[in-house]
Amino acid sequence: MIVNNKIRSKEFTEDFKNIIFSMKKAILYISFAYPPIGAVGSIRSAKITKYLYENGWIPHVVAGVPFSSPSAMNLQKEIPSHFVHHISFFDPMRFSHPKGIDHLSDNPLNPIINQFHEPTWKKVAKCLNNNRTIGNISKHFIPMSITRMPDRRFTWIKPAYKACMDILRQENIDLIFSSSSPPSCAIVASMVQKKSDLPWIAEFRDLWSRNHVDIKTRLFSWIEEKYERRVLKNASALVTVSEPFRQELIDLHNKPAYVIYNGFDVKDFENDVPLLKTFTITYTGSIYKYLQDPSPLFKAIAILKERDPPIVKNLKVKFFGKGYEKLIDFLAKSFDIEDYVSFCGEVDCLSAITAQKESSLLLLLEWNDPSAKGVIPGKLFEYLASGRPILAIGFPGAIYEMLKKTNSGILLNDSEEIVKFLRKSIGLFHRDPDLGFRANKREIKKFSRESQTKILIRIFNEYIS
Repeated sequence: MIVNNKIRSKEFTEDFKNIIFSMKKAILYISFAYPPIGAVGSIRSAKITKYLYENGWIPHVVAGVPFSSPSAMNLQKEIPSHFVHHISFFDPMRFSHPKGIDHLSDNPLNPIINQFHEPTWKKVAKCLNNNRTIGNISKHFIPMSITRMPDRRFTWIKPAYKACMDILRQENIDLIFSSSSPPSCAIVASMVQKKSDLPWIAEFRDLWSRNHVDIKTRLFSWIEEKYERRVLKNASALVTVSEPFRQELIDLHNKPAYVIYNGFDVKDFENDVPLLKTFTITYTGSIYKYLQDPSPLFKAIAILKERDPPIVKNLKVKFFGKGYEKLIDFLAKSFDIEDYVSFCGEVDCLSAITAQKESSLLLLLEWNDPSAKGVIPGKLFEYLASGRPILAIGFPGAIYEMLKKTNSGILLNDSEEIVKFLRKSIGLFHRDPDLGFRANKREIKKFSRESQTKILIRIFNEYIS
């Protein structure tokens, strides 16, 4: 009899769990970028789905085929794996990856580079980008992109759509959420929405036809803008990562649009890390299309080395990433500061956070162009969470406003101004590790992944109801 009671009790518990589970809201989350794919979009999607799940939502993720990347090693178990569906596809450009900086030999007298009397980041990068192999010739005839159509993932659309429809037949989905780029994610979501008539919220981490980096001809942009409007016709609302991007989306689509910042996961920053004794400037992440330029900093260090050698004696600049090592090495040699600059390679997310927290100053690079006014790199929020002061180089738009609001750093583009700032900061370092900045922790806390996801949940609830 006791055994029967135990059995009945177990059955009741299981039934109760099933009832509770069925009461949770379910979302179809369409994002090509998802761990273990190594990309900024993967981190955003992983953290959003993590906090959706912790706040009573079931995210059914349709993503691209995973491939291993050190930068995503710590992001593979944010939600139960059976909610993540990786969909394989044929990559038409798989044999045409640009070699980029790998064309640059270790010899600083390489004739490809040495044709410039005073090499600059822009000239060298352009030269390297033009130095293609036969396998890359197709890129000139089929200009595929990550942010614009035709995007490199267009062959993923059909199998991803099929996977989404299979999920809809098996699960009681309340809402569709797509996260682009690539635009293929929005296209898949549009197709699913037409079949299901569910509310659809489309996120754009990067703008589509109005992308500030991937600029195409006026005719092509006009055609693509028309196509973007058509794809997003049935979207209930739009989400993006900054206020200027939000205004662009409202202007183009005349739909409600919201800002969900990239943010940071508080739990990733809980460990205490002692500061390095050497004054260390650290940059973590990639350099997209060579548009982010560290030359103003390199020039400033060269000026300090000439004018005041003792002050830079214990200065180090570290880069963590991949794909631009030779270019950094070459520019360091051209400014005669190679003793101060080192490239540390790609590391996982937690190691990157440790490198940030132990540094004296964090370097943030963005394109110094008015078209980048709405860009807020994801790493800025990691930098804010690390608690270390920030030196930003780029256009004084949304980044400048964020640094000002949080009192976490300074944006400078002039090398002489950077010289003054470094001289002051190195002098303060041992007396005041915060270098005179008093970060607004209350303001920074608003950008936690959990807080931003709760804002997103309120948006979801509004459109479901």
